[in-house]
Amino acid sequence: LPNHEISHLFSLDFGYTLTGLSHNGWGIGLNYEQKIWRYFSLKTSLGTTTNLFSEQNIWCTSIQEDLTFFCYPFGKGLEWLYVGCGFGADQLFYHGEGIEQNDYIFSFFPAIGWKQIFFKKFMIDINAGYRMVMYNTKNFEDNTDYIRTGVQIGIKFKIFWKRLLKSYIDNLIAKKTFKYKTDNNE
Repeated sequence: LPNHEISHLFSLDFGYTLTGLSHNGWGIGLNYEQKIWRYFSLKTSLGTTTNLFSEQNIWCTSIQEDLTFFCYPFGKGLEWLYVGCGFGADQLFYHGEGIEQNDYIFSFFPAIGWKQIFFKKFMIDINAGYRMVMYNTKNFEDNTDYIRTGVQIGIKFKIFWKRLLKSYIDNLIAKKTFKYKTDNNE
């Protein structure tokens, strides 16, 4: 692989955090994508949120797992145009006054997007997809508030912390080396 080509990505997903905060709760997610062949990658995601359905005083804790297969037709690692499809499984656990129910939702989603690296330290990922629910137990009538179906459009920002920190440390060392050489030359 060329030095600039990305073959794997590990990231925190704060989309779950925003979902949780918008529903008086919290959330966090993890994503890992691995190039498995020149044009193909596999991505797995795991996330959780805890939300409050305020009008009913019912809490919902969710666990979501996704597995997505991507094709990068330009063969530039995990960059540029990609298309893919994936499957998701959501487990919803409701708890509150007089309620202890669970729901299970399985979905399928095709996706398309563009990933671009800037300054070798940052990535932007512009994507769109369509999530279709294949199976929903619907034990709790408001579970459709949790899963967003239909067209989904997103922008993700990724920071390559390792590269950023290495660059910062290299700059510090270069400044100290220059100062040391300047001090010794006097």
